[in-house]
Amino acid sequence: MNSRLIIGFAFVAVFLGAVGWYVVSQSGSNSASTDPALLLPDLAAAVEDVDSIDIETQVASLRIERSPSGWILPNKTGVAALEDKVRAILIGLSDLKGIEPKTSLPENYARIGVDDLSAENSRATRVTLRQDDGTVVGQVIVGLYAPSRATGRTRFVRRADDAQSWLVEANFDVSAVVSQWVDRTLMRIDGSRIESLVITHPDGNEFVISRPTPEEENFSVEPMRPTEQLRNPAIANPITRSLTNLMFEDVRPISEATQDPSTVSVIFETFDGLVISLHIGDEEGVRWTTVSISASGDAYDEAELASIQDRIAGRQFALPKWAATNLTKRSTDFLVEPEAAIEGVLPAIDPGG
Repeated sequence: MNSRLIIGFAFVAVFLGAVGWYVVSQSGSNSASTDPALLLPDLAAAVEDVDSIDIETQVASLRIERSPSGWILPNKTGVAALEDKVRAILIGLSDLKGIEPKTSLPENYARIGVDDLSAENSRATRVTLRQDDGTVVGQVIVGLYAPSRATGRTRFVRRADDAQSWLVEANFDVSAVVSQWVDRTLMRIDGSRIESLVITHPDGNEFVISRPTPEEENFSVEPMRPTEQLRNPAIANPITRSLTNLMFEDVRPISEATQDPSTVSVIFETFDGLVISLHIGDEEGVRWTTVSISASGDAYDEAELASIQDRIAGRQFALPKWAATNLTKRSTDFLVEPEAAIEGVLPAIDPGG
């Protein structure tokens, strides 16, 4: 194809794209709602009266609710929400101002993500703030991030009861994902404290990783046949550090746990007497995990035990896939049969036979 023709096509494509963006950007500029005042003018005076925040998309929803002890996720076992993030969204919405007006035409909403959630393939996020009696004190449709903006925090937003959309500075999170709103730490037990762990698979594959003293650097693996050896002396060490900063991605009531025949049991014991059990299943690709902890002797930290027990009580946690994969290894991941060892156990062949 002629190079000039190719350049001409490219110019036309860029021009049409620019025209489309201009239409979306300017189609609402003549609306009566072009005053860059607060988008939620009544919220500033009522922000301390907000009792709940609902964040909804087409695929997820999340409620954050005020409780006597602070902000919680009531539908996620009442786990505590991060106070600073909740405060950020309340202040951010109460101070939300339009930088410049954008489209007010519903047919253009989808391009910037401010269409109704009922629209096909909507990419919008609806945020609703309510008082204790259910009165809505603010509701916005939060759309896409704006391209080519220096701060990277400008987004398209539309008040739910107004046709006019706006470009705004949004210095707060509107994710409907649980992990964005909570302290994801499940437990922190340093690997230096681990004495042993036992991994049991439902098919009967069970093995023990252990060391005799805290001073021993490397862990052994048993049972190990005479023909087997560790892939390297430190091969089992990383898995023993799995509880050093164990995180979760989601949480649900343990009453919602399902019977999973693929569940793998992992039991850790520490030198100071803690016994931590994890039962890790696979539910449609999500590694839901039930956790229990107990103690023996008098060397363990009672406050630590109580804190972990309070964290896990009545809950089941979804672990990151990489963490669950690491915790559910098989003995074959640690052991190998060298060729020399295999040859040594074969029966000798009589050349004259």
